[in-house]
Amino acid sequence: MRVRREVKLNSSTIYLELASLGVTVQGTLVGRDRVDAVVISKGQTQKAIILRGDLYPVVLTKLPAGPMTRDRLRSLLLLSQAPAIGVGWSFVRGTRTVLVDGVRSLVCRRQ
Repeated sequence: MRVRREVKLNSSTIYLELASLGVTVQGTLVGRDRVDAVVISKGQTQKAIILRGDLYPVVLTKLPAGPMTRDRLRSLLLLSQAPAIGVGWSFVRGTRTVLVDGVRSLVCRRQ
């Protein structure tokens, strides 16, 4: 099965289609750092504002050196004030590890 992917950037208009997910995003570049968009998923349309730039403050506090653990990842998440964080690594001999924490996405339903 061939998956159709399409992205178009034409002047101030943006069109993004993720056929395998059933999602289409149509937007207009409003300013240097803002796109007003409409997201269509499963037949439902939702307005969205997409902003470019750092949405979370850069924190200069660093954790002391040491191995990555779930507790250390949680500390990094709290320091960053981001909604979610993830790390992953692998070794030549095949050991792979992925750690994630936080909330990746929320579904908002209208009442």
